[in-house]
Amino acid sequence: MTNQFPPKNVEIREARGRVPLWVIAEKLEIRESTLGNLIRMDGLSSSRKNEILKAIEEVKQDIKNRFEHGKGERLGE
Repeated sequence: MTNQFPPKNVEIREARGRVPLWVIAEKLEIRESTLGNLIRMDGLSSSRKNEILKAIEEVKQDIKNRFEHGKGERLGE
C-alpha cells in the first residue's frame, strides 16, 4: 500500500534526526507549533528551508560542544 500523504521537506526531517522541535524553534525564535506547521508545508521557500537547516546544524553543534567540554546539562538550562 502506498502512502497517501508522503512526508514533505524530507531534507529537514533527515537533518533534524532526534533533535526536539522545541529546541530548533527556540533557536529560530518561533513557536514549536509554527515550526511543525512549516515542516508540514508544501512549497516551503528555499530561504526559509535554508534558515531551518542552518538552525538545526547550529543546535547540533551546540549540543556537541556542550558534551565535549563536560557541560552535559540538559538543553534549555
